[in-house]
Amino acid sequence: DVTILDTANPQTTRITFIDNQTGKIVSPIYPLSGKTGQTLTLKDGDTYKDPNGKPITVPAGWKLIPGEKIPETVTFTGAATPDIQVRVEHAMVTVSPDDPKTPADAMPDNPAKKFPAGVAASDLNKTITRTIILHLPDQTTKTIKQQVTFQRKAIVDEVSGAIDYQAWTVKKDDSADFASVAASDFADQLTEAQRAGLVGYTPTLPAPALKVQQSDQDSTFDISYTANPQKAGLILVDDDAQGAQLKALTANGKFGQA
Repeated sequence: DVTILDTANPQTTRITFIDNQTGKIVSPIYPLSGKTGQTLTLKDGDTYKDPNGKPITVPAGWKLIPGEKIPETVTFTGAATPDIQVRVEHAMVTVSPDDPKTPADAMPDNPAKKFPAGVAASDLNKTITRTIILHLPDQTTKTIKQQVTFQRKAIVDEVSGAIDYQAWTVKKDDSADFASVAASDFADQLTEAQRAGLVGYTPTLPAPALKVQQSDQDSTFDISYTANPQKAGLILVDDDAQGAQLKALTANGKFGQA
């Protein structure tokens, strides 16, 4: 008698990650070996491993496209088992203006790669300042500063490092408007002597209300005091003629002027 033994043939396949945009393979590649009819279990709890215990993970800086997943099992059939293709795309990370990054910081899904320049605090925050300066008659000054901060987010490609800036918006709790500021708004900064020294003076026009744009630059507005115009009169009389008026003189000038 002749005994014929069926021997399962050895087979191999690979798990490859495919760039969904270009169709190219993204390393690393995970080779799998087995025999015809054998089923390999790859899923181990929340992770994936090959039969030797080596983790199977999505390439750093990449993520599975929606609906895609690494297979939980692989079965070798009688026919050759083709590569198992898993489609991936670039992972994106959003950088917020309150948590900026520098080239010293590692990418969250690609720690071997650093963040590019362009997502630091100064790239994602911009403060516009208007300084109103009050010039007092005693030659001293007082200031009021108005500020609006604009912020934007940045989306960074963890593979290429490309940056997609989002639109600028006004920071929460800020206002995009500068209110009008008049000389009277400085009252709480003045001493009693300085307030008394304003008698006879009129302030110039107030700083106008202003809608602030992100493209605006810092600015300064000056308010000063001008002496009020005054008129003085002098009447000359003759005491010997019972106070008869001899001449009337007038002079024009400004308050405080000699």
